[in-house]
Amino acid sequence: MLLPVFVLVAVALNEPRLYHQENLTSWKGGGFGMFANIDRHSWRPVVVTFTFTDRNGENKRTIQLDIRSYQNLIRDDIDKLQHLEDTQSLPSQHNLAFLASQMATFKYITDQGDYAIANKEGFGIGISARQIKIEIYRLVYDDPTNRGTYELITTWDGSKR
Repeated sequence: MLLPVFVLVAVALNEPRLYHQENLTSWKGGGFGMFANIDRHSWRPVVVTFTFTDRNGENKRTIQLDIRSYQNLIRDDIDKLQHLEDTQSLPSQHNLAFLASQMATFKYITDQGDYAIANKEGFGIGISARQIKIEIYRLVYDDPTNRGTYELITTWDGSKR
């Protein structure tokens, strides 16, 4: 009879810890803080960069991935889409490492200016998770300026693994 009460209290006590220590968006978990701020998982930009050596093997380049091209590739794979959303909601090091390993399964076209485009056609360069760096940002409201700004909340760098 008291089990539902204990479960509710456990979730309510655990959510602040997840929010402050693991960067859980307040819109997830028990939902107790969902209207407390403007930080929603769908508004959390995922910035992915990777470093590679050019075709001649001489110059090292760092380029940003167009994350929309990755989302387009996985749009029919519910598990991968769900994991990307989960990573935005709770960007733990484990979730970020798993996302990097998933991203490393595709080839990337790098001659598209400042961005790389994910490609499943089999051409382009292959990268490993060690070459990937993922940054997750959160939208915060700045009261004095009356504007929303993005702040970096976590980083996963494969080169440091």
